[in-house]
Amino acid sequence: MRSLLDFIARFHAFFLFLLLQLLSLGLIIRHHQYHNATFFNTANYFTGNAYAVFSDLKGYMQLKNSNEMLASENALLRAALPDNLNAPPLFSDTSCKEELPFFVEYIAAKVINNSVAKANNYITLNKGKKDGVYLEAGVIGSDGIVGIVTDVSENFSIAMSLLHKKSNVSVRLKKSRYIGNLNWSGGSAEIAYVSGVPVNALIDKNDTIVTSGFSSIFPENIPVGKIIELNNKTGSNFYDIKVELFTNFRTIDFVYVVNNILKAEQDALENKNEPDSK
Repeated sequence: MRSLLDFIARFHAFFLFLLLQLLSLGLIIRHHQYHNATFFNTANYFTGNAYAVFSDLKGYMQLKNSNEMLASENALLRAALPDNLNAPPLFSDTSCKEELPFFVEYIAAKVINNSVAKANNYITLNKGKKDGVYLEAGVIGSDGIVGIVTDVSENFSIAMSLLHKKSNVSVRLKKSRYIGNLNWSGGSAEIAYVSGVPVNALIDKNDTIVTSGFSSIFPENIPVGKIIELNNKTGSNFYDIKVELFTNFRTIDFVYVVNNILKAEQDALENKNEPDSK
């Protein structure tokens, strides 16, 4: 405290001069319209910029919450699309359900762990049983399919990534409508292969690959990738189709778990009629 008083006493003349300058400046601004307008315009400019910077910083700090809110809203919008056919919100007449091939709901989830460089890759999500996630539910992103849920706890779930050697998804060539199976053989996280399409099929090399809807996991017409190369091995009756995946597995952040509301019923009926079950 004594040091502060000594400092003020030593420079009292400077502080008095500064005070008088400020009082003079205040009187000039107060009693002269031009100086008054100039001062407040300048003050507003700096204040506005300060608020803008603060707003940007605040917005950046809230990006996580904003992204989670957007993902949840997108899940609701996806469920409301006619192609996705989440019947209860769209139809009050239950007889309409007979005309709908697929009933789905979407659960927004955040990717909290992910691998792309292993032979068999998995993705961990921050949603589990309490959020309605169950085994063998499909997982899709904003650009296309991502994987299939293989393990679920109360608060988390793990999905087998499309980048897994046991991954096998029924797909369709969008233009020619031919059905095939999509598999990943390792290596590049951007490339997969479609098998099962006969060599006599007329294929557009720029065709898009989508889900076929021939399973209870993924709805029809979910984007998968595009054809970049056609190969016909000698003696084979089927093409080996090289596909560039739409999903960037290196950057996925938010995804949607696809719940087929009628999956259990469909699986039970199909398994009942499998030849091996008799």
